[in-house]
Amino acid sequence: MERPDVSDRGNLLHNLPLSAIAEQFIPLAQGDRCRIEQIVSTGQASPPDFWYDQDETEFVLILQGEAELECQGEAPQILHAGDWRILPAHCRHRVNYTQAEPPTVWLAVFYPAATGT
Repeated sequence: MERPDVSDRGNLLHNLPLSAIAEQFIPLAQGDRCRIEQIVSTGQASPPDFWYDQDETEFVLILQGEAELECQGEAPQILHAGDWRILPAHCRHRVNYTQAEPPTVWLAVFYPAATGT
């Protein structure tokens, strides 16, 4: 039996940085119309008055830690381990807070916005 490539597997909660100046965005997989990233946050937040506005839909899941996510026009939402959210394309959003210890670990899946038929 052939040994699988080591890059074909991993554990998203192992070998995490204890602290970092910037969030770490680690690509895990990518196809023609989808990409998956691990994001490791150690207390970072969006700059004041900054809003993400993406062309893609984003599914985010907190694997460890917690974060406060705010979508424009909605009350901020605290996300804990196991909580997930779908951010439709052009849903203006920001991160107000991330837990530093232990680091907040996100799984983010980006895919094309839904189109009408």
